[in-house]
Amino acid sequence: MQKNVLLTAWRNIKNNKVHTLINVIGLALGIASCFIILMSVLYELSFDRFHEKGDRIYRVVMERKSPERTRYWGWNTPQVSEAMVKDYAEVISRARILTETGPTQIKYENYGMMEKKVIYTDPEFFEIFTIPIIKGDVETFLTDPGSIVITQEAAQKYFGDEDAIGKVLSVRNNWEENVPHIITGIISNLPSNSHFHYD
Repeated sequence: MQKNVLLTAWRNIKNNKVHTLINVIGLALGIASCFIILMSVLYELSFDRFHEKGDRIYRVVMERKSPERTRYWGWNTPQVSEAMVKDYAEVISRARILTETGPTQIKYENYGMMEKKVIYTDPEFFEIFTIPIIKGDVETFLTDPGSIVITQEAAQKYFGDEDAIGKVLSVRNNWEENVPHIITGIISNLPSNSHFHYD
């Protein structure tokens, strides 16, 4: 019985080559499309899942209401974080993050580059977020305002195989004018499915 079914199917395929080709191509495109959509959805859902305390991390946003609409902004004033720690017992720790630094010139001795991925943050950043540490003591990473933490990629770019800890980088942007910063830590490059991207 199965042999007859297979022979009939084979004859139909041979007699209707164009129709069969269209069906096979359509099936292949459908399966490929489903696979691509599935991979895209899984990638989007994986964002920031590597943070160990991810289920307890919240971002405070600002709500602005006008007669026409309500808008939400992913930033706030620095005083909000201080007030939240003071007024809400549920808030254990906070980290302020400033990303809008404009073009930043980072210079080491005679070598300098314009960097786009620079952030300013509090030392608590490394308590809240799970960032793999390559070198340095996380307890003292950003305790001094003149300290800086860089990624492994940035360390390779500026220092090659030399040890970057203790070296001084000069920072110039909208917030600072050629201010020296001592490198206190080197962290791993962040995965692409991270909300933050910085060097």
